[in-house]
Amino acid sequence: MVLTIGLATSGYTPGSREFAIRMLPHVDSDLRRRRVRDVASLTHATLDACWRSLIKVFPTNAGTVRSLERYLVTTGVIAAGGTETAEASALRILSEEYANHLREVRGFAPRPSPAIDTHPSAF
Repeated sequence: MVLTIGLATSGYTPGSREFAIRMLPHVDSDLRRRRVRDVASLTHATLDACWRSLIKVFPTNAGTVRSLERYLVTTGVIAAGGTETAEASALRILSEEYANHLREVRGFAPRPSPAIDTHPSAF
């Protein structure tokens, strides 16, 4: 019931919520096979492994695991982080390296400091 409310506030339609709820018994059985007995012991790695397992059997429905993970992070049941932060970190490092390359090779200037007012009315 609480997950349904969480899905509704995330913009899921009634049909999509019902579809996700119907997938939960499969998610539950997969997590039980992984020896997860309560929600407090869930990790991002466990949920990712569950998703990888279910995507083979239910290729269009396994996204319920991702929705469940987002809901658990939003409610604070599991800590934020996991693969998203690693990907974001890698993306940030790559973009900084590219920006440095552009400054060195092409002579592009770095962004102005936020303290510098660049609005036309400042001149």
